[in-house]
Formats: sequence, structure tokens, C-alpha cells
Amino acid sequence: PNGCSFPVFEDKSIRSSKQIKLKEQLGLDNNLKYFISIGRFSPEKNMEKIAEAFTRLNAENIGLILLGDGILFPDLKKKYGDKVIFPGFCTNVYDYLIASDYYISASDGEGMPNTLLESMTVGLPVVLSDIPSHREVLGKTNKNVGFVFDQKDVEDILLKMRQILSIDEEAAATELR
Repeated sequence: PNGCSFPVFEDKSIRSSKQIKLKEQLGLDNNLKYFISIGRFSPEKNMEKIAEAFTRLNAENIGLILLGDGILFPDLKKKYGDKVIFPGFCTNVYDYLIASDYYISASDGEGMPNTLLESMTVGLPVVLSDIPSHREVLGKTNKNVGFVFDQKDVEDILLKMRQILSIDEEAAATELR
């Protein structure tokens, strides 16, 4: 029932060229594929679990962007700042979504998750916590566009992050748009 006001990218070449430009503008490495998580840095969003799983992923060609602000932001930036990108609170969320390759959310609860809907408009495959709203959104797709994990289990998050790296990104993007 919710919608998203961001434009939908139908043409892969347009998104790819825009992604390259935005990575440069945002100071991101064009040789890396990025996971992005967007939200409040509070305990129920489990940003630290995402950062922990990412550091254990230990992949040279993968990056992680944690976008947002909140009470846990300073501590997480201090702990993971050498491995994870922490832009803080931004008004150009859409630019970061286009520059990214995968969306990840480890939230313990959501209404209808707007950042998930926004990530789908740019065709990002998704890795999501096992909560009703995430299952509802994934249940509306016809193809494999992502995976659900137990947000309290760093090993399961890590497993699903590895699995999403082998997904057919174009098929997922086509389904999501």
C-alpha cells in the first residue's frame, strides 16, 4: 500500500553511468560493490551486527555504507570507521542508493520500511531481517531478489551477505523495478 516518489531506473546503462558518477562525487571506490543500510543508529536497528558481519565477510571488493545518525553512531564509527563508511545524516539518500549495489536492514521492527521501498526503485537486491514487513515486501516479488536472516545471529547475516553476492543482479533489479 505504500509508494515511493523516487524515479525508477528501467535502463541498466543509465543507472550504471549514474552510479559511476555518483561514486566519484561521494568519494566511493568505483572498483567496489557496496552494501548500504540506512536508519537510526539505535539498538533495535542492529547496525553493529551489520558492521560485525561485514568485517567478518572479509571481501576485498566489497564495501559497507551505514547512513544515518543516532545515539550509537559515535561508538560504531570509532569501532568500525577504518572498515565501514559512515556519512552520518544525509539529505541525499537517493544518491547513496544509486551508488550502492545491495541493500541490507537488520531492524527488529518496521512499519512499511520506506528505505527498503526506495532501494527497490533503483533495483538493489536486498538482505533483510526476518520481520513481518520485510517478509511482506519480499512475498510480493516473483523472483529471488534477496534473502531474509535472523537479525540476532551475526553468522546468519554473514551467510546471507555471502549469498546475495552471487545473485543474478539484473534479474533481481528487473523484478524490483
